[in-house]
Amino acid sequence: MGTPFVLPEALTIYTVSELQPQLLHYLQALVGPARLEAAAVQEVDSAGLQLLQALAMLCQRQGRALQLMQASAAFSGAAAALGLQGLLQDTSRHSGLECAS
Repeated sequence: MGTPFVLPEALTIYTVSELQPQLLHYLQALVGPARLEAAAVQEVDSAGLQLLQALAMLCQRQGRALQLMQASAAFSGAAAALGLQGLLQDTSRHSGLECAS
């Protein structure tokens, strides 16, 4: 399994423009499933979650699994508050992330 992409502490409108090309580069260099580590995420807004949903949809189109690892309480809480619990589902079946602890 490949090395996970470690999400930054802030996953917000102020960070997504610099994070998007990093995530795309990670996918291009990767063989196999993509893994995102979200343990350090402390600040999340709708723009950050929208970026991850777009990434999940891209992975789904590529037939690639996308797994979210160690979601912080801030990340999980923001996803739930915005009604995006589906963001934590397996992309091989849905357009979301699979959550692993």
